[in-house]
Amino acid sequence: MIEVSDEEEIGFDIVEIQSEEITHVPEKERTATLSDRNDENVATKTREHLRLTEAPVYRPTAEEFKNPILWIRKMTHKMVKYGIVKIVPPAGWNPPSPFSRINRKKKFATYRQSVHELNISDKSDKIVDGSHYTPSEYRMMALMFEKEWRERNNDVRTVEDVESFFWKTVGEQKPRIMVEYGANLSPEKMGSGFHRSRKEGEVEKDSTLGPFDGWNLNTIGYAAEDSLLGLECKGDISGITMPWIYFGMLFASFAWHVEDNHLFSINYMHQGAPKTWYGVPSVAAEAFDKVCEKVHGKSKHFLRKLNLLMPPESFLKEGVPITHTLQEPGQFIITCPRAYHAGFSHGFNVGEAVNFATIEWIPWGIKCREMYHAPVAVQDEYRHSVFNVDSLFFKIINMMLKKDMSYWMEHFTKECVEGLIGQLKVLSSDDRENGDLLRRKGAGSLKMKCTAVEDEEYRECKYCKASAFTSVLICPCQHDKTVCLKHYSKLCSCDIHKKTIITWYTPEELDDVVRRFQRKIDEFDDMRKRSSSTARSMIFGETACVIAKSK
Repeated sequence: MIEVSDEEEIGFDIVEIQSEEITHVPEKERTATLSDRNDENVATKTREHLRLTEAPVYRPTAEEFKNPILWIRKMTHKMVKYGIVKIVPPAGWNPPSPFSRINRKKKFATYRQSVHELNISDKSDKIVDGSHYTPSEYRMMALMFEKEWRERNNDVRTVEDVESFFWKTVGEQKPRIMVEYGANLSPEKMGSGFHRSRKEGEVEKDSTLGPFDGWNLNTIGYAAEDSLLGLECKGDISGITMPWIYFGMLFASFAWHVEDNHLFSINYMHQGAPKTWYGVPSVAAEAFDKVCEKVHGKSKHFLRKLNLLMPPESFLKEGVPITHTLQEPGQFIITCPRAYHAGFSHGFNVGEAVNFATIEWIPWGIKCREMYHAPVAVQDEYRHSVFNVDSLFFKIINMMLKKDMSYWMEHFTKECVEGLIGQLKVLSSDDRENGDLLRRKGAGSLKMKCTAVEDEEYRECKYCKASAFTSVLICPCQHDKTVCLKHYSKLCSCDIHKKTIITWYTPEELDDVVRRFQRKIDEFDDMRKRSSSTARSMIFGETACVIAKSK
């Protein structure tokens, strides 16, 4: 039984939940344990479970683990086949308790989730504002809830049993279960389980992680080598380059979703009970959307509201592959670009997550930009870029222009470079066409220096939500409203002569970068052809030698 005292001091060396009623089955033994039981319902769930694809578990060596982004880049081509993967750190990874840094006395707000209503798309109050707790109070509440629930359901013993019960509750919409989830908590208020720099924008080594300090989630999103988001922003975008803290409890869940801008994400479990994850590889994302539309209607808004949790079986029976894994303390989960994922906790736990982008993300980032700004999506309040993606692409191009061809050959693909130059050409063409039209009609012009804007929201087109990188249109009648030149007609009804085009980069300046980048691409293509020709010659030469020797 779980014994929890009101006076129990919270040292946060987590209380082990171990008893005859609460059995944790080692991962490699789970299927056998279920298969051996003479329970028809469990057997059925086991057969369904076997249709899930188990996520690969990677165990990098200590040397590989020293450079997280480099290792992830090398493994991306394997990871994307599954959507989500699990990483088990090597020996020597032993970070301190997160509560040596997280503020134990600070109260945080929770979300109250109606577990039995999570698969009802038109139910608006299934996730509402919950109570406020300190970490100590939340842990006490979570452990008491689990204790009482397990006493009433003492036949639910293994993690598989809990998983089956969870989805049965979601699918049958009974029994009535209410839980609270401490999600999306900023380290600026709560602190972080990892070391945070004392000065904003400053990167400090985390001595407690030793040679593995690259896995500090406060810096991996922007400061790590080859982490592209650092070209555009520092650790100041909450939930993107600045991690979020999560306090979970039994049945607290996160709904099906993809990451903003289809970025990678990395989630670390500091301590507590396991968390079950489900993922969908990006190649099946459109099929996933179609199943959701088939079941819940054509609008996809309910997915982006992050409150829908359709059972995996709904997708499996339609041929959509679902990846499954169980995350335990000390383990990382990585979600790949445009990989839908969801999951739930098996008890009180503490996690932390952040986004990042690598060179391999670029093709997904380009496609995501097209999706976000397509005519059918521009009025979708739940879908827009969380940073200036066009500016990031431009900075990536300028970074690439400074690299020698050996770096290009090692790191870039033809799809990547052609996608980037294509984006720049579209920006230049659109600005030239729309800018010339507006000036002919009488709009004024103002050229700005190409420096960072302190408040990025003033570059955001209020119609399509795109962060304008090159030019915007403004009017004195609404000082806080701007639109991109493409949507000039959506600004206001004032006379065009009152409006002004603010330009940071002219089409001519973009064209100059395009020409220089195209020359680099041509050189890249030539070298790839020569490299391919050399490789073929070597193969043919070796084959000829083998034939000659055989004679």
